Amino acid sequence: MAGSGDTKDRVGLVPALLLALALLLCYALTVAVLTPVRYDVAPGAPAAQTVEAPRTLENKAATKELRDAARAATKSVYRLDQSLIDSYTAGAEAFFADAASMRSQAETLRQARQMTAGVPASGTLTPQQWQQVVTSGELAQFLAKIGVALTADEGWQLLSAREADFSRLQDAVLLKLTASLRSGLEERSLLAVKTAYLEELNALTIPDALKGIGKKVLDAYLKPTFVVDEAATAQAQEAAASAVEPVQIRRGEAIVRKDDVVTEQQYELLSELDLVKTAHSNAGLDFGVALYLVCLFGTFAAFLFLHRRRVAASRKSMLILTAAMGIAMLLALAFNALDPRITTGLAGVLMIALLLDSTTAAAANVLLAFSLALLAGGRGEAPLGFDTMVMAVSMLVGGQVAIFFLRGYQKRGSIIAAGACAGAASALVIAAAYIMTEHTAVDTLIAAGWSIGISVFSAIFVVGTLSVWENLFGVATGARLAELSNANHPLLRQLMTEAPGTYHHSMMTAALAESAAEAVDADPLLARVGAYYHDVGKLRRPLYFMENQRPGENIHDTLPAAESATIIIAHQRDSVLMLNKHKMPASVVQIAFEHHGNTLVAYFYRKAAKENGGKPPAQKNFRYPGARPSTKESAIVLLADSCEAAVRALDNPTREEVEETVERVIKGKMDDGQLSASPLNFREITLIGQSFLRTFNGLLHERIAYPEPEQGDKP
Repeated sequence: MAGSGDTKDRVGLVPALLLALALLLCYALTVAVLTPVRYDVAPGAPAAQTVEAPRTLENKAATKELRDAARAATKSVYRLDQSLIDSYTAGAEAFFADAASMRSQAETLRQARQMTAGVPASGTLTPQQWQQVVTSGELAQFLAKIGVALTADEGWQLLSAREADFSRLQDAVLLKLTASLRSGLEERSLLAVKTAYLEELNALTIPDALKGIGKKVLDAYLKPTFVVDEAATAQAQEAAASAVEPVQIRRGEAIVRKDDVVTEQQYELLSELDLVKTAHSNAGLDFGVALYLVCLFGTFAAFLFLHRRRVAASRKSMLILTAAMGIAMLLALAFNALDPRITTGLAGVLMIALLLDSTTAAAANVLLAFSLALLAGGRGEAPLGFDTMVMAVSMLVGGQVAIFFLRGYQKRGSIIAAGACAGAASALVIAAAYIMTEHTAVDTLIAAGWSIGISVFSAIFVVGTLSVWENLFGVATGARLAELSNANHPLLRQLMTEAPGTYHHSMMTAALAESAAEAVDADPLLARVGAYYHDVGKLRRPLYFMENQRPGENIHDTLPAAESATIIIAHQRDSVLMLNKHKMPASVVQIAFEHHGNTLVAYFYRKAAKENGGKPPAQKNFRYPGARPSTKESAIVLLADSCEAAVRALDNPTREEVEETVERVIKGKMDDGQLSASPLNFREITLIGQSFLRTFNGLLHERIAYPEPEQGDKP
């Protein structure tokens, strides 16, 4: 019972070495994938061989050229400068104000000098007359105060202009100039605007000299008021540069071809990818990977030791575990050549779940997810980059989904369905990560598609090779057990026709065992199938067993007790031989071998004693040679077999008689030590007895004769 088998759960050297072998294999594969191949190249020298990109990366030099071109092609951003508007407007107004002041001062001199100069006291003077009133020096002083450079001739013309013409010039120039400045004037439109204004100016009925002065004013103050906004222009340039998609060199694309001269840009790319052969050492990568994997495998080993001791202590279980993880790693290495983001850890998880148990598979899923995800980075990439993290999380989710959907499965098609569900879950994780990081829709669909495809492939691979593993390791998977439970199996059909009593007994025992296994968290399917086949050895001599004999006919009445015991005991060995002949799973064969333990064939033992005049014979000749049950399923079948036979022997049993019989049989097996090697504890044995009673109540309710209620009993 529980506790008595703990000594069997000691972890030996072989299981530890098998796990270490898996660690070494994972380390070798990871280092092989992550270590880049380096080439002897130099700028300006021809390449000895074609060098391809081991992973997708950005061509930074080409991207920079395109972005610089985008910046250069971006038009400047202009803004209206109010200070320029005010400055140019004030300058033009000041010119006409200074011109008017010059004319006024000249007129004052005229009034003072008219007698000596001999010019009229009123009216418009000609330029020559003004030269008699104002000296050249005085004119130069007047013109120096005006903001526009005018010649002496233009100065005399300005003085001789009629007031009406001067006012017309001032109004025309200031009106047009102010309007253009305030509405905003760009450099590119300046010439067109100025040309239009000059045409309007030439159309005025004023002297040509004044038109020339007006042209100079326009030249001086009709200037662009839109200026380049440096900050906005820089922002627009950066926006244009950011819009340029990075130039990428795809994985497998040739960076430099054989015999081509290596350019500086190509050499920089090769250096960035760590593909240039130098004195570089991989010690950091090698040690980091080793430390990382030791932590992962160490944690996994601790989990097995603390929570799955039977797996850790079993050479076969650890061999299955190592083989499953090794196959997953080798498949991952093969697919890595196609795309580093493809991981086949699900194949290992499915194999472990099917051949061992779901809890161990869940722990192995964590181990495979975080170890195989390192391969997603590709050669030369940071091992713990974006792809690695996405692959780890997607494998974790997908593996757990697959384990969940495999619980209680009974068909091989369920494995493929579980793989498809795992792929869908992984694809959703990948799509979410790609959307958050703003990958393109095409990249997202490709990555998600790979996840679904490789998950389905992993499931198909497991289904296709499952029979190999079942036979190689002698493991009864759910699918194999479901096939064996089919009533059309040759052994069951033979049992049905040649030993119908044994067949019926086996079916009843199976019903008892299956319900009891469910009650104590054992494998119900294995218990049921084990019960189906536990007595197939009786096919060799079916009529020597009571359930197959006709009423009143018992061959053993004519045989010595020792011979009868030998025949009865032989069915256990015959069952094992027949099951092995039909290549039955080891766990089913084990149930047949252990379902009697080493119990005493009590009836014939007592008969032999009577034949010897009351002297008891040697018990070893009357005990089964099998081992005591070592698993829950074997122990349950042993109890179910004995209880079914005992209850069947009762004549119209009552509920109380069935309960008493079941309790007596179970207690007898315990007292005889038949459960001492099993992992069952007292609580579980009690639950098994209760389950037997419920099943008997359902199976025998038509046969049980309940006592008539006594007078006064409630109906």
